[in-house]
Amino acid sequence: MKMSYEKSTEILNKSCHSLEATGAEKTACDLSHSMTHELNVDGGEISLFRTIFDTELTLTVIKDDKKGTMTTNRTDEDSVRETVRETYDIALSSEKDPAYDISEKNTMRKEVAGDGPDADRMYERLKEFTSDVKAAYPSVILEQAILDYKVLTRHYKNSNEADLYHERGFYEFTVMFSAKKGEKSSSFNFADVTMNDLSHPLLEAGGVKRLIGEAPHLIDTKPFPGKCIGEIVMTPECLLDFIMFLSSHLSDRAMITGTSFLKDALGEEVASPLVTLKSLPLDPSMAGGYAITQDGFPAENLTLIEKGVLKSYLLSQYGAAKCNRERAANNGRFYLLEPGRDSMESMIRSVKKGLLLTRFSGGNPGENGDFSGVAKNSFLIENGEIKNGLSETMISGNVKELFRNIKAVSAEVSDSGHSRLPWALTDQITISGK
Repeated sequence: MKMSYEKSTEILNKSCHSLEATGAEKTACDLSHSMTHELNVDGGEISLFRTIFDTELTLTVIKDDKKGTMTTNRTDEDSVRETVRETYDIALSSEKDPAYDISEKNTMRKEVAGDGPDADRMYERLKEFTSDVKAAYPSVILEQAILDYKVLTRHYKNSNEADLYHERGFYEFTVMFSAKKGEKSSSFNFADVTMNDLSHPLLEAGGVKRLIGEAPHLIDTKPFPGKCIGEIVMTPECLLDFIMFLSSHLSDRAMITGTSFLKDALGEEVASPLVTLKSLPLDPSMAGGYAITQDGFPAENLTLIEKGVLKSYLLSQYGAAKCNRERAANNGRFYLLEPGRDSMESMIRSVKKGLLLTRFSGGNPGENGDFSGVAKNSFLIENGEIKNGLSETMISGNVKELFRNIKAVSAEVSDSGHSRLPWALTDQITISGK
């Protein structure tokens, strides 16, 4: 069963009283609980239905500018008492830092549920999906598919009388697949979407149909011909990867250490004027969004970049204090990049030589934003036409310059339920094949 508001309140009240009894100046208790109803497909067959529960209680103590934090998955009185003692001991032995703090008094109770869990409907939709894929794409192999319904609850209380509660329910679908013809097969790919309900077939959700439909065309691949400084059209899935790279330079770690390439760029142009980027965890269509920040504040929707100009960092309360800047209204994710006026087809027609980039496989960019990796599940674009699928093709560039050099943004948008993104055309990317 899901954890009720009354039960989470009971656990937190006992935990908070135990923390306050240590004599700590500031304390916080953060309880998260998830209930997941999961249906699996393995090797093309529906194979498993199970329900999974998970609970995490995180306790925080601040005393004399020293902080201790501990997390446990046990909420009985003896376990909580032991975790309180360990949390306090950690605080006493930690280094002083006046930036340590807890959120101010806020009260919020928000409950957003989808239409589930409906186990029969889940089974019907998953069976329909496997049948539709087999009929439309006979060469595609469904290596694994998981459809689940999650109920996530989070309850946060602290000694400043903050009391925030958020419950949400949503469906989540993830599929891994490849295509095979004789002895040849494509590289694997995946798609993941979140949904408030199951009113539409799973194959029609987000980019699932498009990505699965591309797999048969990636069985016979060739390396990119030669090496050039070219253009890439990023799919929404790949664009999200680079947005995540960019957002990491807006967040605590890079900002506190001074390694962010955007550390002094607030109010300045950091991307093409075609780029307006928002984080919308409260948007009703962003299934699974959050209403409480990681550090215990009510979350708000946030514009990060407006027409190319940096409007906000993603700093927590601690990061803001360390950097002497404002705390962000949320923690990022659930991104929307506003669509443009160009069609995806016209963007492709404008490319003389480049890539349709679907997946990037590489390590995190360097401190200056330089990246290098392999173009996966991608296609050659030559003289405005999509040609063959690509193998053994490397790309490299700089994340900051990639966003500065965006020349077109599509009017078409892919809505995955956890992001809403268009296709984007950028240039000055080094592409290396054979």
